[in-house]
Amino acid sequence: MSAYDVVKDFAGPVATICAAVAATSITGLFAAKQWQTAYMQAQITLDKLKIDTFGDRMAVLEATRSLMRLVVSTRSGEVPDLHKMQELRRTIDDGRFLFNSEIRLYLNNIVNTCYDVINFTPNLTGQALTEDQHKELIKRTEATKNIIQEMRRLPEILEK
Repeated sequence: MSAYDVVKDFAGPVATICAAVAATSITGLFAAKQWQTAYMQAQITLDKLKIDTFGDRMAVLEATRSLMRLVVSTRSGEVPDLHKMQELRRTIDDGRFLFNSEIRLYLNNIVNTCYDVINFTPNLTGQALTEDQHKELIKRTEATKNIIQEMRRLPEILEK
């Protein structure tokens, strides 16, 4: 048996193996390109969703700011416009699906803090405050300060 016969006998299987390796490589390249295209499309879709919901997210931001301003600008003993507060809360509640759970919790805490501050009724009788009323007054003052601080952080938080 000569070298020619050996090459001739194994030429068919070697060619088949080479063709299979080439086909596998090309298929792998196509799969990688398709994965890359799908990933890019997913990123584009997420960006488009953010752009499409920007107006709604801004409405929630403005409603939250307005609620915070309304609470902070209400003087002790005054009753704010409750209809306006309910309207702003409804706007915030309607837009919560636009945000992740962390931001929804954050918004919920802001709204609850605002209502806590508004629900405080100081002693208007001219008598000295009791210890409990004094503690409550300090608590509400701190809550008001926190609202003012959160007003500054709000755009950064809702950007997420």
